[in-house]
Amino acid sequence: MRNHRHVPFLLLVLCFSSIFANAASPGASTDIEIKVFFSNTKLPAFDNDCGAGEFVTRKIPSTPAVADAALKLLFAGPTETEKAKGMEGIASLGKYYRGVSIRKGVAIVNFRPGAEEHLRVNGPLCMQDQVLAQIINTLKQFATIKSVEYAINGKIIKEWDV
Repeated sequence: MRNHRHVPFLLLVLCFSSIFANAASPGASTDIEIKVFFSNTKLPAFDNDCGAGEFVTRKIPSTPAVADAALKLLFAGPTETEKAKGMEGIASLGKYYRGVSIRKGVAIVNFRPGAEEHLRVNGPLCMQDQVLAQIINTLKQFATIKSVEYAINGKIIKEWDV
């Protein structure tokens, strides 16, 4: 009879240990929602603003590198449904993307050589706005990012020929 007194206590211990084990297990990550900004040529605002577009929401596993994850989703491009609504991405930049670092509120998006053509460094201003607005708006959703700069192999692009 004495052994049965400890059963409720043991059940309580087992219950709590199961809860804590699930919370600490690597597979028990929580998803977060982030926004990705795509240009949309079908929007009325696009007539006056080549950077006009809209956000879509994506869910990703929680990560400390959320800006990097957001850019990777941006470079993956819009879904077929989003394309049908007029959204356009900048997937061509994805193969040049090296990463993003954030220092004192400035996100520095680093690319490999060759990205200049896709960033429209030497292109018409409207096309440049269409590309850069997607990166800027996707990154500026995060409170820690106030401005965005671009780099090729770590060297900041200082002059943009327009």
